[in-house]
Amino acid sequence: MSWLPTSLRKRYILIVAVTMVVAVSVLLAVKYFINSASDVRLAHSSLRLSVANDVHLIHKHIDDANRILDLYLLSPDEQYRTQFFTEIEAAKDLISDTVINSWVKERELVADLTSLSAEIQNYSEKIAGLMDIRADRGAMFPAISLAEETMLRTNETFTSSVNNAIDEIRLTQPIVFDDYEKFVNLRDKWRRLIMAYRIYVINRTASLPKDRLPGLLSNISLFIDNIIIDIEDNLLPMLESDEIGLETAEAIEITYEQAKIWRETFSQVKSLADSDVWRTDIPYTLKEVAPASDKNICAIRTNNSCPQPIYLG
Repeated sequence: MSWLPTSLRKRYILIVAVTMVVAVSVLLAVKYFINSASDVRLAHSSLRLSVANDVHLIHKHIDDANRILDLYLLSPDEQYRTQFFTEIEAAKDLISDTVINSWVKERELVADLTSLSAEIQNYSEKIAGLMDIRADRGAMFPAISLAEETMLRTNETFTSSVNNAIDEIRLTQPIVFDDYEKFVNLRDKWRRLIMAYRIYVINRTASLPKDRLPGLLSNISLFIDNIIIDIEDNLLPMLESDEIGLETAEAIEITYEQAKIWRETFSQVKSLADSDVWRTDIPYTLKEVAPASDKNICAIRTNNSCPQPIYLG
């Protein structure tokens, strides 16, 4: 090796120099790889923390949406409805942003987040249906529609006809007190019937203890049956007389017809009361909302565990 120094001292210095260069090169290479690995770990940690923060915010939006839902169910207001779906959309937007995170893709979490988004969408659709029911009293209480339409109209027609007959008899001279008393008694019976029915509706609608309901229903049935019998026994025979006025004759026919309509409608109300659709929001909640909200969606899985489950309900 002609390029090596002939002097031992110079050879030693050369060997030391080469060794130092190699050692420094190795140290620099190690430092580079350590720094690179640290940068990668730091980048991964940053991405992981970003995902964790997004999941926390998703939690928050869902929790806020459920608190707003509670307020809506207490007092249906369009403002609460809007706020609820705003929170739901914010949660879904966060999931869309999180899905494209490279850390999520590396950990194969895209499917979990996609499933979470689908569950939230399904939940919000079920809640929309519940809100529609709660906003419409007729849809929530089908019997209310019967009460406000058929039964209310029947009550007004019946009462008006009886009052017309009473006025006509009172103005006729001489007054036939027996006829007058028949219509006054009929009016009093009808008022007791309507009062009993209103008490029943209040108890049933307010979901108060049901032990009183059978007694109330029995009283109402007795009242309306007695009214119809009273008309048949005491008023219908009056139509055979030529001495009663036109208003009185018309009132007898109308009250008889309206009383039978009221009894038939009340029978429908009783059928609803005995079913699970007296309040349609309750069966809807049990059959539709509960299955959708009873979810334990895991957005981030670690070693097959779920440190941050997201509860929709």
